[in-house]
Amino acid sequence: AVRNVRGKGAGLTVAFADGTALDTDFLILGTGFTVDPAARKELGEAADEVLAWRDAYRPAMNEENAELGRFPYLAADFSFQEKEPGKAPWLGRIHCYNYGATTSLGKVSGDIPGVSDGADWLARAIAARLYAEDIDTHWHELLAYAKPELDGSEWRASPLPARDGQDEVA
Repeated sequence: AVRNVRGKGAGLTVAFADGTALDTDFLILGTGFTVDPAARKELGEAADEVLAWRDAYRPAMNEENAELGRFPYLAADFSFQEKEPGKAPWLGRIHCYNYGATTSLGKVSGDIPGVSDGADWLARAIAARLYAEDIDTHWHELLAYAKPELDGSEWRASPLPARDGQDEVA
């Protein structure tokens, strides 16, 4: 780990935590990022209620991975799940359509080849959920629908050529 960086003439000295140092002409920083719903301030106190992979899955010995363990353990519709059912049910209304979905649902939310498929998947999942939540309303509207689609006037007799060369009416 880097402890500090100091200017030295036209270059830099990079000091490491192990006590070693490196003199260099330039420095390229790759800061990266981490996936950790518990660190998201937007979720407030409920951030600790998000079910993570480390809570839902125990890997085999020597296959543990702390970074993957922090990824959210998402439902099939990209929504967060609760660590303790019933404690923060509103988390199921938040959909994680970003790199954090990768461990649960694959490369469909942050990778160019799959992002269109992922967006379609997310849209269909949300639409299905909204429809299911209002199923009673939709069912009663269907039962109350009284306008017939077909009333018999749609069909007109038309001549068809017969096998013997004589026309028949269909």
